[in-house]
Amino acid sequence: MKTKSLITRALLPVLTAGVLTLAAGSASAASACIDYSTFGVSTSYAVGGFAATGTSTILYQPFEWSSGTTTYAGTATIVASNYANGTAPEVNLNNINTYVFPNSAADSAKFLYADLGGNVNFVVNGDFYNTDDLMDLDGTVIGGCQISVSEVSFFGGVYGAVEIIPTSGTSINFFGFGGQEFFADDVCYEY
Repeated sequence: MKTKSLITRALLPVLTAGVLTLAAGSASAASACIDYSTFGVSTSYAVGGFAATGTSTILYQPFEWSSGTTTYAGTATIVASNYANGTAPEVNLNNINTYVFPNSAADSAKFLYADLGGNVNFVVNGDFYNTDDLMDLDGTVIGGCQISVSEVSFFGGVYGAVEIIPTSGTSINFFGFGGQEFFADDVCYEY
């Protein structure tokens, strides 16, 4: 596994400051989910694109192949399929990463995924990993958070769930993931 941050260093302090400012005024726990039902099917995003939900900002970032080469040519497309085993629609990440910045620092996060081939990227709080399979990250601590992965094989790939739980004194300022033939749905967090 290789670690490094792909997010623009100039952008990270701005986004993190916004999360910390909003978190300071928050008194009670709430939850939010991105299930892609409010995005139009066939909507596509390129590297540098973004989407705002009522509770987060989603940035689309470059993808790092297993060779360590970074590509800026990927796309994220909202599709009517259900590979991630959530509720259609879902997002298809093709050589691109999606970074989720909750408006308030999150106390936990989870998402469903399907990986149909190629390597995957995963990041929490700027701690970046490039690996063959998300299952490789099960039981690790990334960005100050405990990572739990469950996975089921099917013909042509795997589907599963990832849970991100901060260790004591840590919160989730942002998290992200992507792949070459990767699908995600029900991206949820508590704050």
